[in-house]
Amino acid sequence: MRQALLCAIALCAAPAQAALAEGGYFSAQNAQCAVWAPAVLNKSSEVILNYQGECKNGRAEGKGKAIWSVRYAGQILEKAVWEGTFGNGVFLKDYPIQEITPLPNDKYIISTGAVENAKLVFLSTGAQDGTVGLCFVDSLNLQLATDTPTATLLNDVKMEKLFRAAFAHYRQHCPKATVRFDMGIHTRTFAPLADGRFPNPAIQARANPASGEIDNYYNQLAYEAEQDKARERFRAFNRKHGIQAWASLKQLEDNPFRWEGKTVGVIVRLDKMLTRDSALITTATRSDWANAWLTAIPPDFPDNGASILIAARVGERQTPPEFSHPLLTLHHLESHPCKVVTCADWIVDLQDIKWGEPFASHPATNAPE
Repeated sequence: MRQALLCAIALCAAPAQAALAEGGYFSAQNAQCAVWAPAVLNKSSEVILNYQGECKNGRAEGKGKAIWSVRYAGQILEKAVWEGTFGNGVFLKDYPIQEITPLPNDKYIISTGAVENAKLVFLSTGAQDGTVGLCFVDSLNLQLATDTPTATLLNDVKMEKLFRAAFAHYRQHCPKATVRFDMGIHTRTFAPLADGRFPNPAIQARANPASGEIDNYYNQLAYEAEQDKARERFRAFNRKHGIQAWASLKQLEDNPFRWEGKTVGVIVRLDKMLTRDSALITTATRSDWANAWLTAIPPDFPDNGASILIAARVGERQTPPEFSHPLLTLHHLESHPCKVVTCADWIVDLQDIKWGEPFASHPATNAPE
C-alpha cells in the first residue's frame, strides 16, 4: 500500500546549504523525504518546500505534489507547484523517464528505455520553469554493452541505422523541437568523468530536428581500424622490398652516390612519360623540388596527377631521352597512387619518418613481422 508522506523543508543559512546554489536535494530536517531543486528555485535561503507523496530511499518517488514557497516581507508566497510523477527525487512531469540522475547546472542524465538493444540516454538541460527539460537536449547517447563485437561497431550501416532509430524515438517525444544536438554511441556507461566532462563517443553524429536529418557521421573506431590496416600495409610494403631509407628526390639528387644501388621509398608525381616504360617524375610537394628519371615502370603506372608512393632502386645518373644532361635514375619496383598529397593514407605516422636517414632509425615504419 502506498503511503503518502508530507515533507516540510525549510532552508537555513548554514554553510552546508551554499552548495545548493547550483541546485540540489532539499531534505526535511527529519530526513523523511527529499526533492531535487534546480537553480531557479534556489536563489534564496528563504525557500520553503512542502511535499505530499511517496518516498523511496529518502527521495520523492512515484506520484506526488511539491509546493515551493518563499518568505517575502513577512509573508509566505507560493512560487511553484509540481504535481505528477517523481523519480529519484526529481519531478518528471509525465515524461516516459525510466531513470534520471540530476547534475549541477540544471543538467540531467535521463534514460527512456532501449532502442535496438542499446540504452538510450539523454543529456538534457532543465526547462525555464525549473523542471526537467527532456527535449532540451545537449546530446542523445546510445550505450551499448561493453562486449559488443568489434565487427558490429565497425559496421557503419548498422551504426547509422541505430542513430536513425534513436532520432525517431526523440522526435516521437519531442515533435516541436528544432535545435540541433550531438549524438553518440558509447561502449561504456555514459556518466561524468572525474573532471566533470563526459566521455567522447566512439561513434558520433549530429541531429537536426528541424529538417529531420542526421549528418556529420564519424566512426572513430572504424577510423582507428583503418589506420591500423594502413600501418601494416606500409610495413609489409617496406619488408617486401627491403627498403633501406625513405628520402625526398632532392636528398637523393644532392648525393646520389650515397644511395646508388640501394632500395629507397619516395613520394613523387608523374611529370610526363618519356618512353613506353620510363617517365620524368618530380617531387610531389612544392618544397625541396627535384626531378628524376624513373625506369621499368609498368603499363598501369598512375597518371592522374596524384602523388605516388614508390619503392625503387637508385641507379647511376643517366641522360634520358629529350634531355641534354644526366638525371638521377630510379628503377621502379612497386608503386601505388595516394589519396592525399603527402600519402598519409599509406604513411599514417608521417611525423615519425626521418627522411634521408637509414630505415632502421625509424622503427615506426620498420616494425618486426
